[in-house]
Amino acid sequence: MLIERIVSQNASLWTTEQAFYIILVMTFYAVGIGPGNPELLTLEAVRTIEKCPVIFCPKTKSGATVALSIIKEARINLDRKTIIECEMPMNRDSALLAQNYEKIALQCAQYLSKGLDTAFITLGDVSFYSTAERVSKIVAEKGFDVVWCAGVTSISASAARIAIPLAERDEEITIIPADSAFKNGTLKEALARKGTKVLMKLSRSYQDVIKILFETGLSKTSTLFQNCGLEGERILSLGNYTAESKELFESESYFSLVIVK
Repeated sequence: MLIERIVSQNASLWTTEQAFYIILVMTFYAVGIGPGNPELLTLEAVRTIEKCPVIFCPKTKSGATVALSIIKEARINLDRKTIIECEMPMNRDSALLAQNYEKIALQCAQYLSKGLDTAFITLGDVSFYSTAERVSKIVAEKGFDVVWCAGVTSISASAARIAIPLAERDEEITIIPADSAFKNGTLKEALARKGTKVLMKLSRSYQDVIKILFETGLSKTSTLFQNCGLEGERILSLGNYTAESKELFESESYFSLVIVK
């Protein structure tokens, strides 16, 4: 039976009777909170965060908790809530990342097993390059109900900042994880596709990506966004610069993307 299997996997957490009750009523919420502007939090995100007594917030190795600062700026009442700041390694070691996701999911399960609904907040949208998606999958495997709360993506927010349509009529959109595409040698091929191209995850290959955009002539129709909706936001139309312009390289924020239209 499902309950027996779950209890055997989590013997240190609960009995069969406790598991039956907890699994019926406790929920793990993965909540997308948008790219940075607190006004882009959805009503669902606000309602979910307000009702959950436990909130998990990712933080960087430096201790920065961008997601937590956003919900605080949105003036969500966090009084009497348990706030768990969980460190997220910024590397590509799949084994280390998997170990970290498992650790966080187990922490979430421990709170859920005590009868406490738990939310994990994440920048942007849960379904889009999100750590919350990885954690929620493991929590679900432990037998808990999982609910995703959609959030505004950085792509949508960036396009809105300059009032540019991402897709018109039957136009295609290509979303390119730039670091991987550059490393694999497929970036130029991806950029040659029809329609709108969006370059994301370019922190490691930032300078190379900018160089390629100028080499291919795509810089004329490219806009660079950094820290959209956050402190230090920059929006630069590459057509106004050259490949040697120092302004393009003054900041190489992790929160960078390029829309090629």
